[in-house]
Amino acid sequence: MRAFLLRLVESRMEVNSKSSTPTSNFSNYPSFSCLKVFETIEALEKYSKESAGSLLCAQLASLDVGNVAADHVATHLGAAVGITTALRSIPHHLSHARVPLPLDVCKQHELNPVHLLRMKPTDEELLKKLSAVVYDTAARAHQHYASARALVEKSDIPTLANSVFLYAYPSIRFLHALEKEQFHIFAQSLQRKDWKLPIQLWLKSKRKSVFVE
Repeated sequence: MRAFLLRLVESRMEVNSKSSTPTSNFSNYPSFSCLKVFETIEALEKYSKESAGSLLCAQLASLDVGNVAADHVATHLGAAVGITTALRSIPHHLSHARVPLPLDVCKQHELNPVHLLRMKPTDEELLKKLSAVVYDTAARAHQHYASARALVEKSDIPTLANSVFLYAYPSIRFLHALEKEQFHIFAQSLQRKDWKLPIQLWLKSKRKSVFVE
């Protein structure tokens, strides 16, 4: 468990200890002192595994769940949770002149992050590009959820591990809601609290699996 906690702390220290100005993808990009700029979606993926993934693995270790498959599931879920959290945080970070999106995906869709900081609600072209970036980033999170689910279905994982995997359920619900809104991250429904979440978490705990529909 100590190794997982150290990896979590180190990943957070790396993010918060230095300004993260991108090196080449965009010019005139603002320097952020309190938000890591992810040059690639793989960098965001790596950070998510080392932070949220390590936290889940540490919880499994604290419960004495010595199961390699469970650790792999936790790593995939952690990656998915971290990526989803970055998406959920977009409205908040933009209001503080920060952009939590991977720059390579932005570049792929010809979206200059600087323009997001000046975006107006009526800028349909910019919103369309942002939705495309959100879609591609959300797709990577979904891949990790799918991998985690496949591992659970084919592996003999202790039931106790499911209480740890429930940590990912709010992010799963958010991804479903985001898809319903066609990946429009500023949709009003995504800004409201999910009042059904406590009930759904309780039902998932009774069914012993975060993946049971």
